[in-house]
Amino acid sequence: MQRRINVINIYSELNEHLDFIVEIENDFDMDRAEQIIEEDYNEWWDLEANPELQFVIMGDYIRGKLTINGIKHEWYYKGD
Repeated sequence: MQRRINVINIYSELNEHLDFIVEIENDFDMDRAEQIIEEDYNEWWDLEANPELQFVIMGDYIRGKLTINGIKHEWYYKGD
């Protein structure tokens, strides 16, 4: 038996604690998930434009955006 999985690794070279794996449940959601993650990742780092994100955990922020957009996913932190 085999199972194909769609995963996206989110990490930062500036902060070693930012290292997540997101498993996207549906193949047809993969492109949209990549787009959402890339946009939100960049938005989270731009504190001048988004000062309200200063105290928001990146993982929580991106997970919330995926959920709002109806993308089924599982989230794993480095070491899980």
